[in-house]
Amino acid sequence: MKILSTLLAGCALVLCGAGYSDSRPDLNRSIILAKVDSEKAVSSTAAAPQFNPKGFAGSYLAGLFAQHSHDWDNAHKFISKNLALDSNDTELMRRAMVIALGSGNYDTAFSISTQVSDQLQKPENSTLSLLFQTIRTFQKDDYETALKLAQKMEKDGIADFIQPLIESWALSASGELKTDKLQGNSVHLNHAVMISFMLKKYDETKALIALALSSDENEAETVESFADMYSAMGEPKKALELYNKILEAISESKSIAEKIKSVKDGKTIEARIISSPKFGLSEGLYDMARILYQDFSDESARVFSHMALYLNPKKLEPHLLLASIASRNERYNEAITHYQHIPENSEFFIYAQREIATLYEQSGRSDESIATLELLAGTYKDMNALIQIGDIYRSREDFTKSILMYNRAEEAIGADNIIPDYWNLYYARGMAYERIGEWEKAEYDLERALDYEPDHPYLLNYLGYAWADRGENLVKALEMIKKAVSLRPQDGYITDSLGWVLYKKGDYEQAVIYLEKAAELEAYDAVINDHLGDAYWKVGRKIEAKFQWQRARNHAENDQKLIEQIDKKLLVGLDAAHSVQEASSNVMPAEEIPARDAETR
Repeated sequence: MKILSTLLAGCALVLCGAGYSDSRPDLNRSIILAKVDSEKAVSSTAAAPQFNPKGFAGSYLAGLFAQHSHDWDNAHKFISKNLALDSNDTELMRRAMVIALGSGNYDTAFSISTQVSDQLQKPENSTLSLLFQTIRTFQKDDYETALKLAQKMEKDGIADFIQPLIESWALSASGELKTDKLQGNSVHLNHAVMISFMLKKYDETKALIALALSSDENEAETVESFADMYSAMGEPKKALELYNKILEAISESKSIAEKIKSVKDGKTIEARIISSPKFGLSEGLYDMARILYQDFSDESARVFSHMALYLNPKKLEPHLLLASIASRNERYNEAITHYQHIPENSEFFIYAQREIATLYEQSGRSDESIATLELLAGTYKDMNALIQIGDIYRSREDFTKSILMYNRAEEAIGADNIIPDYWNLYYARGMAYERIGEWEKAEYDLERALDYEPDHPYLLNYLGYAWADRGENLVKALEMIKKAVSLRPQDGYITDSLGWVLYKKGDYEQAVIYLEKAAELEAYDAVINDHLGDAYWKVGRKIEAKFQWQRARNHAENDQKLIEQIDKKLLVGLDAAHSVQEASSNVMPAEEIPARDAETR
């Protein structure tokens, strides 16, 4: 995508501005001595924020280490100390400017950006500092100055993308529609549509929507906004056409179905209107942040998210994105803080609270997690919260409690209403029943879930693997797992399931092929290596079988049952080990080698 390559070029500029390299000899000579200080600084900042690394190099490396650890608050604290020691280093100032903004210290960031431009002989050589100043003038509704600053930006990746947005939104403040530079990609075209619609120039809006729809890069949310505009502009047939296209793409949406009904009843859908040019530019900066996040450019995504928030503090989506960035980098408290910015009256509130509960659980605050979910279920009637509590117990392998919670959710929802909205309850409860050996109940729930989601790869894998492991429905199990493999060909656990069902059917040569591939995809999984060892033994490759069993034992960690089984096979071989097992029990329990939920591995 052209837009993605443009953004990545801009991302590189942001990271350069953050100062990842420094060639100054005095700093390089101090790196070894300062490294210990920097590690101590970051590792102890939460418990002992009063720690102060020594000297310029200590603060610099502590800040760099903090930034690499996604601890931008402490990165800002340490880099500020560097500025106090050397306030004339332009590269250091650029880095400090980016870190200040990325940590939410907006005034500091914009103040430094002015100093950076003042120190450079040609301000246009600092696109990033000019961008910061432009955003500040936008926030003050000084669009004339913003336009002048943007025009000084040197042409590069970030300027190529952001300059046309700045120009078009700035000119819209005086009622001028200029969108000729906003037709090179889907994001720009969407902004051209928003500007023309805001200015009530509907003929241009319709033409721009038609141009935008000629691209296949539009997201469902964007197409929905176009449909809303068509309705607001008195074009109900075109609105219905777009709403129906969305349904074709995503199969089901209550909100879209309601809009279709309203339009058919002669009602007009209220379209979203950007109320200010600065809010429009905020949308553009958020678009940049979102695409950068999708490309795992988390640091640049963080900076652009804060730019968007600076221009529109009431915009909630940047908080959600910043929370996702923090969570992805295991900054759980920071993520929780961003989710807590979502107010009760927001459409994102329930989602945010569920995510907070998940983060509480991941950070060991289980009581707070369950309390949050109980509040959602009791006060806001969010039945998915009850299912999530069940999932928490299941993740702890407390399957009895998880089943009790799933039963409570089913009772609250009503059995007749489970499918389609809550089909995952049956999937989750089926897994829990299977793990405690109540196979008939597990099979019933898993098959009910499969009735609604026949193409769900992990559900197909779970049920198919369970049947295969029990020696039941092998033909159907093979068919289901083949389908799962076609849907997730690079998933080692599903590929292992296919190998294992072939093994259970006695097709050992074919089993080896798929189990070898599974072992390549998941080299350190004990069960997969154990399966491959069994298959090798069956085809006469006994030395390789013992090697795989030993690998499996090395990676079995605390799975004592699996370790005991492997030890028997290493001692007496597969056939003799099975004979001993069958003598002690004529029925192999279902959990002997439990069906794996590949989605959670």
